[in-house]
Amino acid sequence: MKKKNLLLNLAREELSLQVKHLDRQIRFDAPRRLQNVQEILHTHTPVILSGGTDIGLWVTKKHMELDHFLYLGNVEALNQIDEDDEGFVIGAAITHEGAMQKMGRILKHCRSYGGVLAQNR
Repeated sequence: MKKKNLLLNLAREELSLQVKHLDRQIRFDAPRRLQNVQEILHTHTPVILSGGTDIGLWVTKKHMELDHFLYLGNVEALNQIDEDDEGFVIGAAITHEGAMQKMGRILKHCRSYGGVLAQNR
């Protein structure tokens, strides 16, 4: 039970790790606030990670060596969908499941939207 509570508490915190692997430094940032995302993007050029399927392929198939990742999934402002009279504003980190909860009544009329991997399956 203590491990579970520890992990839940860590998930609520800003996260920035720098790891040395062989002779390379690898950095991983998982901010919770949009301001922190802006600060990181202003000073660095990370690979932006939300789902990760494409990045996994870059590493395993193209053998790319990536040294800085910026995970957007914890940023609340990017995990929202807002609707107004003109349409929807969809956050950059919204998942397929999140989109279906908010926009399901519209998307159910589409025959296909996104591949299976993009649909959280």
